[in-house]
Amino acid sequence: MANIEKFPLEARGETVSREALVQAALHEITQNYREASLSNVARSYGVSLAYVSECVRAQTGKTYKELLQKHRMETAARLLRRSDWNIQQIITYVGYENTSYFYRLFHERYGVSPGSTAAAAPRASGPAREYARLLLKDVLPLCAVHLFLCREVPVPQNLEIMGRLCYYDRNDAVCGGAPRHGKRRWNCMFRGATRSDLPEILKIYARARETMAAAGNPAQWGTSFPPEELLKEDIDSNRLFVYLVNGELEAVFAFILGPDPTYAVIEDGQWLNDTLPYGTIHRLASAGKRKGVATDVITWCLEHCESLRADTHADNKAMQHILEETGFTRCGVIHVADGSPRFAYQRMSLTMPLEH
Repeated sequence: MANIEKFPLEARGETVSREALVQAALHEITQNYREASLSNVARSYGVSLAYVSECVRAQTGKTYKELLQKHRMETAARLLRRSDWNIQQIITYVGYENTSYFYRLFHERYGVSPGSTAAAAPRASGPAREYARLLLKDVLPLCAVHLFLCREVPVPQNLEIMGRLCYYDRNDAVCGGAPRHGKRRWNCMFRGATRSDLPEILKIYARARETMAAAGNPAQWGTSFPPEELLKEDIDSNRLFVYLVNGELEAVFAFILGPDPTYAVIEDGQWLNDTLPYGTIHRLASAGKRKGVATDVITWCLEHCESLRADTHADNKAMQHILEETGFTRCGVIHVADGSPRFAYQRMSLTMPLEH
């Protein structure tokens, strides 16, 4: 892990990293955003409010107030699109008392009023409505809704519910988006992998093994990992996803919500946060036809969980670079099922952007 500047705690004469202070501040936003205060973090660590504020701005490029406001607005936007609450309930829930102030902030951020956002969102009915109410009680990300439905609801009803719930969501579990890159339009979509995708998926993984071996990392995936049986199991368990650009498969990856047994014990460090529910990204491979695919995949995963973890081999310099460039922190070392070590990474997600 990169060397992090240490400084003395004013109250206890101990040391804490700038990064730890920033993570504590971000955690305060995600877990206590209705009443969040940077003073709570300063008191907990025995440092001045001004110093914590400086650390947050230096590492994120934004003030604590801006980050808190952004998270509150995006939480409100999700609720407007996905819940049956009225606007006043949502305003109170996200921590605002002044309705006019909330309306002004919302319009400044999205260019539309809260009322028009709520009116544009399709309302589910019947079984779709009931599952939406149940799963959105804690404002779960749509990917979690999708995975739950895949396990618990018959396929026809599952598709009906998902079709209603994800209508306005960018790149969600069964939805596509169309971001622009320069003047050319790229039609991008993430979706769950199917068995019909396997021939193309196997080609992508074969290419990835060759690339890894050529880069000095022949051991991590050897000559046959991941085996076809594992990929079929991933598909049947609704945890293998593909990323398509203009209809062509550009990447494949496993995205799993919930505890990973291999992360139960970590050595030579600790997780940034070991209490929040997290998602894990595994077996990410690219077709190699387009730059930035790994970043796109990581961004999508971060939109569907509050905390994202990953691990990689010591010889996989390329993946280490990608993770560190996309804001992950190397937290320590974990051991996979065969006992071999892996560098463990984690990144906290602050926001779930609204596209309009």
